[in-house]
Amino acid sequence: MTAYLATALLAAQLAMDAPAAAPAVAQAVTPLAARVSDPAVIRTAVKAALAGSSDQPSRRETTALSGDAHAGFTRAVDEARVPGCFNTDAMKHQPASIGAISFKELAAVPFWLSAMVGGKCN
Repeated sequence: MTAYLATALLAAQLAMDAPAAAPAVAQAVTPLAARVSDPAVIRTAVKAALAGSSDQPSRRETTALSGDAHAGFTRAVDEARVPGCFNTDAMKHQPASIGAISFKELAAVPFWLSAMVGGKCN
């Protein structure tokens, strides 16, 4: 929208600089505020601005907003989210295992406490 406004103002300035029906000497004496407030000048500037612009804004074809990229980003954000310490996925970023040995239930409590202290869960 600001591009349209800038174009309209430029067209208004060009319309003011171009001699219309009045002589150049009379236009130079007329203050700028009087020339800008003239409805004919504003109408001409708006028509020139709208004629120079396209009906639809330009749209670049990219894959940045495609469904695949959005789904991948959503999945990455969900995986990076820090879980609550009392939720079922509390040990998501601090697995209760040492190598191939996995600990369950009461044996996993030290790992759960470590996740709480280390900030791996909220």
